[in-house]
Amino acid sequence: MKKNIFITVCLICLMHFCLSEKANCSNYVKNQILIKTRTPLNEKIKSSASQSSASLTTLSYSLPGLNKYKIKKKSSIGPLPVSKAPKHIRVQSSIKSRSQNIYKIVFDEEVDIHKIISELKKDDEIIWAEPNHIIKAQFIPNDTFYSSQWNLQAINMEQTWDFSLGSSSVVIAVIDTGVDWTHPDLANNIWNNENETLNNIDDDDNGKVDDIRGWDFVETFYNNAYPGEDYHTQDNDPVDFNGHGTHCAGIIAAAGNNSTGISGTAPLCKIMPVRAGYTNILGEGYFELASLANAVYYAVDMGAQVINLSVGGIASDNSVLHSSIEYAINNNVVVVAAAGNEGLNLDQVDYVPVKLNGVIGVSAVDLNNENTSYSNFGESVDIAAPGGTLINNDTYKILSTYPSDSYAYEVGTSMAAPHVAGVAGLILSIQPYYKASKISDILIKTATDRGSTGKDPYYGHGLLNALKAVIYSSLDFKKSQNDDYITIIDGDYLSSDQPIVIKINDVVILLENSIAVDITTDTETKSYSYPEDSFITFSNSTNTITLNLPGITLPDNQDITFKVTFTDSLNNKFEKELSIKMNSSDPLKIFGPNGENSPVYNAPNPFNPDSEETAVCYQINKTCKVTFYIYSLNLQLVKKEEKSIPAGYYEEVWDGRDMAGDTVPNGVYIFILKAEADGKTIIKRNKIAVLR
Repeated sequence: MKKNIFITVCLICLMHFCLSEKANCSNYVKNQILIKTRTPLNEKIKSSASQSSASLTTLSYSLPGLNKYKIKKKSSIGPLPVSKAPKHIRVQSSIKSRSQNIYKIVFDEEVDIHKIISELKKDDEIIWAEPNHIIKAQFIPNDTFYSSQWNLQAINMEQTWDFSLGSSSVVIAVIDTGVDWTHPDLANNIWNNENETLNNIDDDDNGKVDDIRGWDFVETFYNNAYPGEDYHTQDNDPVDFNGHGTHCAGIIAAAGNNSTGISGTAPLCKIMPVRAGYTNILGEGYFELASLANAVYYAVDMGAQVINLSVGGIASDNSVLHSSIEYAINNNVVVVAAAGNEGLNLDQVDYVPVKLNGVIGVSAVDLNNENTSYSNFGESVDIAAPGGTLINNDTYKILSTYPSDSYAYEVGTSMAAPHVAGVAGLILSIQPYYKASKISDILIKTATDRGSTGKDPYYGHGLLNALKAVIYSSLDFKKSQNDDYITIIDGDYLSSDQPIVIKINDVVILLENSIAVDITTDTETKSYSYPEDSFITFSNSTNTITLNLPGITLPDNQDITFKVTFTDSLNNKFEKELSIKMNSSDPLKIFGPNGENSPVYNAPNPFNPDSEETAVCYQINKTCKVTFYIYSLNLQLVKKEEKSIPAGYYEEVWDGRDMAGDTVPNGVYIFILKAEADGKTIIKRNKIAVLR
């Protein structure tokens, strides 16, 4: 039996911020050091030393390591002096000064702070010297009831929120018994149909009048509804009379940092309420396939990128639902479904929608991350997530939002599926142009293996790991529609008898979309397009454009510019320029260990510097100068190595330490390989995740 509770919870979000005066969010502030001296520094520095651009030669008496630098500012760190301490602070009368001899030194020029620190540590006057490090704020719900959300901690949400809280541009449809869209923990995250106005007119001409916040598809003549239920007529109010849909919505996107209730997995994403079920006479959520199918079509057409279906049952005849799910998959929508709660072997029954092609099937685990007795199992289970235990103790259940501004504890695979839908929303928030199939692959690849090694019937590929899924997504540079989405497969040089093959990464293009290609040489620019020009072909299955050069005359030994313009399946416009040289010689190339078309990568990734190293693996085809860099995401240089090497296979090993020998904190870092030869420079880059 469910238990309703009324809770007020405060979520405090410590926003990520920078301590540097230049807002340089690095691991430490440039041109600053922190020191502790044996005697007060102000006794040995003239007053001018704290003024702008004053020479630090005034420190030569006590700190000779600084006498060749200029100081911009010196400030003390520690308790207030006795004379300035507020009256409510009690200070022992025997203490004349509260100084700790700790100072921040700000230099008035670019300096190598690690070199300065190394010099200062040799001075007996210095107790310690260190950089002015910056640490990242953590998004942790700091309230009385957060400990009740064991489910979020089980999938590493606390660390995940440091990378992404979601995005209001990501819409997750909850197709269920409705959603209490006025709930204080959900109201600000309810999707709004911007093309519709509450005026009794179908403004957007979609056949639904005034569907400003979703739609109620329940319309049944089967007289088994619970008293007071809304089940006769479709309308524009997808309100929840049951509680099931509201509970699922809260797991996905209950608002964070609003001093109210709980937090969802994706607290900044939007919920599209689509009502397809009602409460029957027994108090159960009841769904007809026709209503479900209509709801799926609507969610796709109205722009949902993820659909959560915490519903399921045996239906040997399911063509109507199958068709709607196929429509969603073909339109690049992530579909997540609960495995079901009957303890059934799904391989032996026609259970939908979890068994339909393309659907991410989710089983349930308990407080100890063990498979639950009620969860259905079988080949259709792709991943597991917290669902709770069927015992009379709320500690083991899932806490979420409930109608009438309340909260409730519930149990089931219905609760497990929304965790996966929410994390899919976080991935889309980072990589909005990812295909649904890639998001599914990421969720599966990053799951924590449970049960039998590899995929098994109970856990699928393992327990949902939000942190690894989001970090894996963050490793990809393709963060915007114009960043590395279009690449020439065959390298930087082509001979005149080769086709030009242009790869479109992680973007779905419809066959009917026009693809324009402008080719600019030293003397002219010519415009071509698909499908008008027969020598240009497009493969929808591989997302590649092929320009057959016999149909185009291009001069050798010239830099050729290609400008590619197209629209994707969501009518987003893409435009990218690429340069290439027509040349039959053997130019410098740098590529991955698996051949000329393979990527440069590092492994393992993520890696734990406490127990292992990672290696960037690559090949070069001729003698060249190679420079290896590692930067923080905020472009602070962490490591640099430079060498001249002959052709061959190489590995650049990184132990997770910076140039000062300090282990870097958890996070995402950029490696850059720069190869130079014959006046040609080639740069390869990717991301490395440090994760302990």
